[in-house]
Amino acid sequence: LDSTAEAAYLYSKRRTYYRFSKNEGFQIINEIQERIKIYNKEGFDKATQAIRFYKPESGDKERVSGISAVTYNLEGGKIKKTKVSKKQIFEEQLSKYTAQKKITFPEIKEGTVLELEYKLVSPYTTVIDDIEFQKDIPVKKLDCSIEIPEYFNFKQQVKGYYLIPPERSKGKRSATWTTRESRDYGAANSNFSNNKVEYTVDVQKYNGENIPALKDNEAFVYNINNYRGGIGYEINFVKYPNSAPKFLARSWDDVAKTIYKAIDPEIKRSNYYKKDLETVLQGTTDDSQKIGRIFQFVKEKIKWNGYSSVYPDIALKKAYKEGTGNVAVINLMLISMLKSAGLNANPVLVSTRANGVPLFPTRDGFNYVVASVSLPNGYVVMDASETYSLPNLLPSRAVNWQGRLILKNGSSK
Repeated sequence: LDSTAEAAYLYSKRRTYYRFSKNEGFQIINEIQERIKIYNKEGFDKATQAIRFYKPESGDKERVSGISAVTYNLEGGKIKKTKVSKKQIFEEQLSKYTAQKKITFPEIKEGTVLELEYKLVSPYTTVIDDIEFQKDIPVKKLDCSIEIPEYFNFKQQVKGYYLIPPERSKGKRSATWTTRESRDYGAANSNFSNNKVEYTVDVQKYNGENIPALKDNEAFVYNINNYRGGIGYEINFVKYPNSAPKFLARSWDDVAKTIYKAIDPEIKRSNYYKKDLETVLQGTTDDSQKIGRIFQFVKEKIKWNGYSSVYPDIALKKAYKEGTGNVAVINLMLISMLKSAGLNANPVLVSTRANGVPLFPTRDGFNYVVASVSLPNGYVVMDASETYSLPNLLPSRAVNWQGRLILKNGSSK
């Protein structure tokens, strides 16, 4: 149907559901099956596939299992099947937070069909990856289902301009586990009991055929994923039996309160830089001079380690001593110093171009923070993580639609 396509998804299947175990509680399971046909040499790059997953140096990790990868070719009227060996599957640590499994398919030529199946297990039960209806090549058949237990309530937001209406239904699932009660010391005097809880799941199915590609070839589009058809998920609240609901994001003010509460203790601390700041501000006569000197001082004092977040990856005092930190470390320190100098400084939450655009109240949609100062004639915004930036001149990665100014009183705009 698309004569310009170098390849196409013959089949793209995803099933996302929750699984419960006594030791780990709920986990999200993503089962993926993809079948890609390569039409010409321009499509050969599809023979290298990467599965990204969250693997921090410490804390809970996602894991990838059950990888099955096969190359199919038609030779002499017969189908030749070549399995990808374990030697052709590599794991790479991309950063201190993320890793990827890289699969290299062998025996690629025009007309080859690739098939990949795997399972991605995540302990982060409040995060459901967005559904992408459209990709950079056409999709002949899409089969996607999301199964959410009654305990988790998610907001859903349509993305892009290609829509597939969901087929919704209710299902029943159960969680079982065994407990042991000892009447006396020793296993011989123990009672074992089986526990079972039934719960309802909201099943959402998205089925589509002959979905057109949306290629990344527009000169003035910074992130084509903003325009690809799909569905975004954001956790609203979690409510377990016999407990009150825990709301995680309801409005922009809720988001502002949650984030500001987490970063406020670091903004308040000033003892570690107090003497240096007095030296920096010697001889300043107005607010513009204060802003310029503090901004330049932070840029020279702390170097960006390449990581983006609205939360510091280390304590600001430690970063001040070591001279390095993520975006939040640098710009929250800038805000702290500006406040100490008597200026009305506050954080501005930003989503980078690569991260997309948060279309509804969300904590996870923001992955970057810059500093702002309110002056009688307007706002000054600054990013001290970029060596060559200036007041009101942000690096291009942080110029992405709108930012959200958050204030200590919980309001935002």
